[in-house]
Amino acid sequence: MDNVSVAAMTAVLVHTRAGVRSRWRSWMMLALLVAIAGGSVIALAAGARRTDTAFPRFLRAQRAADMLVFPAGAQQPAQVQRLPEVTESATDVGIASTDIDLIPVVVTDGSLGRNVNRLKFLAGRPVDPGRADEVVVGFLAAKSRHLHVGSSLTIHIPAGPPSGSTGSAPGPSDQPPAPRAVTLRVVGIEAAPFEFPPRTGPGNLPVYLSPAFLLTPIGAQAAAQGGQPRIGVAVRLRRGGRDAAGFQADVDRLAGGPVASLVLADQSANVQRSMHLQADALWLMAGFATLATALVLLQLLTRQGVEDSADDATVRALGMTSPQLFASGMIRVATMSAAGTVGAVILAGLLSPLLPLGTARIAEPHPGFALDATAIGLGAAAVLLIVSFLGAAALFGMTRLAGVRATEPAGQYRPSSLGNVLTVAGLPVVVATGARLALQPGRGRTGVPVRATLAAAAIGVGTMAAAVAFSASLGHLLATPGLYG
Repeated sequence: MDNVSVAAMTAVLVHTRAGVRSRWRSWMMLALLVAIAGGSVIALAAGARRTDTAFPRFLRAQRAADMLVFPAGAQQPAQVQRLPEVTESATDVGIASTDIDLIPVVVTDGSLGRNVNRLKFLAGRPVDPGRADEVVVGFLAAKSRHLHVGSSLTIHIPAGPPSGSTGSAPGPSDQPPAPRAVTLRVVGIEAAPFEFPPRTGPGNLPVYLSPAFLLTPIGAQAAAQGGQPRIGVAVRLRRGGRDAAGFQADVDRLAGGPVASLVLADQSANVQRSMHLQADALWLMAGFATLATALVLLQLLTRQGVEDSADDATVRALGMTSPQLFASGMIRVATMSAAGTVGAVILAGLLSPLLPLGTARIAEPHPGFALDATAIGLGAAAVLLIVSFLGAAALFGMTRLAGVRATEPAGQYRPSSLGNVLTVAGLPVVVATGARLALQPGRGRTGVPVRATLAAAAIGVGTMAAAVAFSASLGHLLATPGLYG
């Protein structure tokens, strides 16, 4: 490297060090802004990816059943479990109830909720097998009934056939006895496959009772309504949903007719679609936040460049060239960008426990801190490149603008056209003056890019309004089954 190159590089470094010493607070605030805005955008992008994959990961973690079947007869459940498509199964006993929004069930073999269709406890604990008065409810049932751990849940069990009935068809005067109310204590709130909205099956939701309930007289009678237990079978199939049709045909053959069933794939598609909409909303928020931040940052970098160029005439007289001044400015921009990017990555990690939102948050199998290497890596690279590009654009524009402003006569400024229109229109002086002061870009070192400021403000307000409206609309849709059929 020749002496000329060394001297040029030394001049750039000296000028950079002098600029940082005199205005380090401004550059530190810019780095802080990059960290906050960049970290928020990266967190939104990582949250969108996390939201989109929450339910599939939940199904894997909870060992979701591929189908639920409800065969009739005491022998058929065992025959169903021996079918060649089945790799794992679990049974429960249904309890007759007049509550149309609930399906009381008792886990009888210990597998359901543990090995198959594991329950994710959002609060509380499983039922005690020896306590007949305990119940675990799903999160949707808890929401609709306003239940929490420690609440009382009353279910209504049919008391038997109509009074006076002797086994023949009931007469006109025969009235069914009033159902008996059984009060249970809620010990847990859970989430399980087949329970997420929107649901393709019946609107009623399972609540899990203790096996000890079947040992009580009312429990034994409720389980044997119609003369035999109402047994449900949850099965995991060898090839998942691809075996569903063949398995259903085998079950129907065993039963000698159609058997009621629920296929997880049918429900999962709707659940995943609803969570994908939530992910799309987060992607939109990330995009709009990026655009608004870029406009604001371009404005601030332009102002910073104007401030830093106050002594350019002096250093040019000492021999510094325009490329050297540009290189000095880019060193400061690159340093600020790197510091802001590091801060953005740290902030994105700290914000990760806040996402996902809504039903995806319930499905998320690993809530809390999560570092998405893909989102963070690509996000950090994007922050570094975008901020550096904006800095280069601001420096280039500042150099051109500085030349234009240097030719402006003293006292010349660009008035606000809207302020003049309001004055001519005869509006009050206060209104016209306020509009002129708000929209007038100014001149020289006090000039500001008004258009970029207004655009960033409009985009920011629009982003917040759109996000809030979308979230409220989607939440109302999922909380109102009648709206989604």
